[in-house]
Amino acid sequence: MNESRLRQEIRKLVTEQRQLNRRLQQQRRPPGALFSFDRKEESPATSLPQKGGPPDASPPQTGLSQEPVQAALGNGAEVPGERPTYSFEGEDFQVEKRAHKQKQQEERVAQKLAMSQKNIAKIARLEWEERRQQEQLRLEEVSTELANKENELMRLHLVKHYKNMEVFIGTEAQPTLFWSPAKWDDTTRRLQEQTKLWIRTKVEHIEETDYTYRPQGASAGRDEPERAESKTESETAGAGEERTAAHSAEDASEPQVDKNRVSEDSDEARDKSSEKKS
Repeated sequence: MNESRLRQEIRKLVTEQRQLNRRLQQQRRPPGALFSFDRKEESPATSLPQKGGPPDASPPQTGLSQEPVQAALGNGAEVPGERPTYSFEGEDFQVEKRAHKQKQQEERVAQKLAMSQKNIAKIARLEWEERRQQEQLRLEEVSTELANKENELMRLHLVKHYKNMEVFIGTEAQPTLFWSPAKWDDTTRRLQEQTKLWIRTKVEHIEETDYTYRPQGASAGRDEPERAESKTESETAGAGEERTAAHSAEDASEPQVDKNRVSEDSDEARDKSSEKKS
């Protein structure tokens, strides 16, 4: 690829990388009040005003017969959670019933509204996380592509540098130093041809070498199974060699032990026989 084209692509990738980094830094914390889950919610009964009068107005008088309940529980006792009983003899029965139903409907609507707000906050949170993950993946792709483009540019510079050194003579010692003689003769020409041959071999090696950048996680993930297989094979081979060595050592040591025992027994028998003779 042409060097100018490579430089243009590198500039575009650098610009995109900066934009993605800036965007990710700005999105570090989700903005807005949708994500304040620790906020205490107000009860719908206290937040909703009553219809048919000002907020400070006292509730309407009901003609409910509570005398039997007070007589059963005593004076001043309250019945929590007791369903209201209506007096069918009163004139305001239908009005009270409609007001009670309306209050229940308002409470249900308030509960549904609170649940919908929670669901909207959760959906917004999930969308934000998905968008952030996509941007992170795009940033990794851009960084990998940018590294590959820079490696390609460095390859072009290196090949160009070695080709420019063909007019000089390179030393055999490392690092290679290029020099130009003051007067050319057969020896210097021969050394220059050797340098050209070495440079062409070096350029071929550079062009054939794969300088593709791979992230550390991806390469490690592919190499782990191969390393595990080679490790198990080496371990099994080592265990087999140890077993064979142990068996051979046992086989070799057993006859020696028997010979030593035989020699010790023979020496003791000779000593005993000599003692008896004496």
